[in-house]
Amino acid sequence: ALSTLTLYAALLLTIRPRVIFPDGLTNAAPALPAVLVARHAAIALGLALAGATIMEATPVAAETVTGADAAKLMADSLKVGKPQRSLAVGRFVLINPAGQQRIRETTSTTDLKPDGINNRRVTRFNSPADIAGTAVLTVENPAEDDIWVYLPALKKVRRLTASNRRDAFVGTDFSYGDVLGHPVEEWTHRIIRKENADGIPSIVVESLPRDAAVAAITGYSRRVTWLRAADHVAVRVDYYGPQLALLKTYAATDIRLVDPARVCFQPMRQIMKNVVTGHTTVIEYASFKTDVAVNDDQFQPRSLERSR
Repeated sequence: ALSTLTLYAALLLTIRPRVIFPDGLTNAAPALPAVLVARHAAIALGLALAGATIMEATPVAAETVTGADAAKLMADSLKVGKPQRSLAVGRFVLINPAGQQRIRETTSTTDLKPDGINNRRVTRFNSPADIAGTAVLTVENPAEDDIWVYLPALKKVRRLTASNRRDAFVGTDFSYGDVLGHPVEEWTHRIIRKENADGIPSIVVESLPRDAAVAAITGYSRRVTWLRAADHVAVRVDYYGPQLALLKTYAATDIRLVDPARVCFQPMRQIMKNVVTGHTTVIEYASFKTDVAVNDDQFQPRSLERSR
């Protein structure tokens, strides 16, 4: 089509066949020199081809992505992981760089607050003997979250401050901040690409701390999250420490729909690896129930001293 509009027309003007240009019309307008006509035609063809290439590389309806879009995705990701309530029986498997394992049996109970955003969680460690009876209560709040820990050896409930969010969650590779979830508003987010993560279509979101205080409290200078495109469940997260050095990697597998009413999902296996130390923590759930009853007293600091 481009040749028809450019080169072919140029050749007609140069050769001027009698069937198109009768003798009486051959001098109606002076003919351009053949070389000039060909040059103009070549330039026109080149510009047309360049324009066609640009149109092919740029989508006709290009998607406009803003920081607000990315923030909403991250908010959705937190929401789809919070059923109305749950009772889970599982274990923490701590694996050192030599491959040696320590297994901790746990029971955890959660309850979503009336705001539908923040929840409460009690995690109790049932075995082995050196940690049995330890309990952790985390309560998410619109402002500062609450963390209480009960250590049976001290027979005392201790409240942790916000600065403890970067500390290891009971000696695991998860921090208290990882367990609580990182508030969306404390970070700036942007979508950096879309790709398949282990064959799953995913949206990749970069999150940067809004200020130095957030970086100090969390211990992270950057997070990169892979969200399943279908439901925004986080299937992978890379955590970066100071100087933007990769610190930890998280992966979620065996993801199940546990609360159809709220469309909430739960990874039955979660892996957090510290790439600096080589230590890994695996959380595995033997059961995860959402059709359970809970009461407010279960989520009070004074209840942590109880064995159940």
